[in-house]
Amino acid sequence: MNFIRNPFSLKELSIEEPFCDRAVEMKELASHALNFANVVLYSPRRYGKTSLVKRVQSVTRGQGIIAIYVDFFGVGNLEAVANKFAVYLYSYCHHDENLFKKAMRLISIWRPVIKPDPEMGITITAEPTTQINGLELLEETFSLFGKFI
Repeated sequence: MNFIRNPFSLKELSIEEPFCDRAVEMKELASHALNFANVVLYSPRRYGKTSLVKRVQSVTRGQGIIAIYVDFFGVGNLEAVANKFAVYLYSYCHHDENLFKKAMRLISIWRPVIKPDPEMGITITAEPTTQINGLELLEETFSLFGKFI
């Protein structure tokens, strides 16, 4: 039985690959980015919004803009938004950092907790060093991002 190969690809386009007739949109979005304007892109799935944004980011990076792409798909609360933003921001800021420094930074946000346990004698767990709720975490993340820039 002969199978016909599907001519359509379901992978994300790299920035170097051909991009169909979006020069006007790219120019307009780049202009908005350089003027620090807020923009909302709205269209059905698979219309190329992500590819368009990533291409505009690559263009504006060379013009002094810090461009970070964060995918908020599936987040359900402010804490998840803050965490996701912090992870993407961290990966942008520390992508050249060596593995040991990354591991030490990860370990430093946890503290060991030792508690007596009637069954086991003692239990050792790890807890985050901070107990901030979602909105406070989001505000702190944006505040620290502002100080970083």
